[in-house]
Amino acid sequence: MKITILANRDLHANIALNLLRPLFEQHNVTVFLSESVGLPKKDWVIPEALKQLKFLEQALFNQVICPLAEQQKNKARYLTFDELGELGGNSGENGCRVLENINQPEGLATFKASEPDLVISIRFGKIIKSPVIQGPRLGVLNLHSGLLPQYQGILTTLHSLLAGESQVGCTLHYIDSGDIDTGSIIDTARVSVDSSVSLFGHVLKLYPLGVQMILKAVEQLQLCGQLDCYEQDITRQRYFGLPETEHFTALARQGFALWHQEEVIEVLQRYVPQDKVREITRLSGHSA
Repeated sequence: MKITILANRDLHANIALNLLRPLFEQHNVTVFLSESVGLPKKDWVIPEALKQLKFLEQALFNQVICPLAEQQKNKARYLTFDELGELGGNSGENGCRVLENINQPEGLATFKASEPDLVISIRFGKIIKSPVIQGPRLGVLNLHSGLLPQYQGILTTLHSLLAGESQVGCTLHYIDSGDIDTGSIIDTARVSVDSSVSLFGHVLKLYPLGVQMILKAVEQLQLCGQLDCYEQDITRQRYFGLPETEHFTALARQGFALWHQEEVIEVLQRYVPQDKVREITRLSGHSA
């Protein structure tokens, strides 16, 4: 099967891709990346807390951790985007290729050249439109880090914690239109909320669960060409846009940290040795 994965160039998406390595071994996989998520509102000021998360998940990971990882001889570690790209259908100097203009003629032509039977979206930063959606014969699946239909949109784990939910979760669903997070639901997975775990840590827990849903769905599609799914209850749909400073202030008031240093060290040492991660996080000057 030809599978095209659309992902964002960040830590969480990279973890998901590493956990999806069985797909690279069993299928012809191409990976395209976005490097940013959506278009912010004109008057939106990025909260300092979000800057911290962006630093950890993108700048620190891509600019520091990945180059160091590629110097390591440890073959058991997680792979960088470039290394993962060499496993798939777009091997070469560029590894996983950046495709920000997927809905424009040039970008669409690049996407179509991968000839996907199935598309899987994981944190991809662009809203994909009809020409992309209508192409693959087995459809477009999206792993959303929130429980649908109640939590559509951006950073919904944050809003789940603010709402006092006892569980946070993720949803595997179809993308069947340009509307955000509205397609038919294939499966959901949940994890219990733990006040000792940060926002970053809760999000981190979702991707192994989501990957298992993806692997199960791909196996079923290969066997019978279709998935059982059900429509979302539109009366329960809630969309959350870009978070504001007040949301993070409320999160701290409820006793949740933005991130814990040990959580960051634990995940980054899947790429580089622990002592290097500790030194990097200390020198970065960022604290939870």
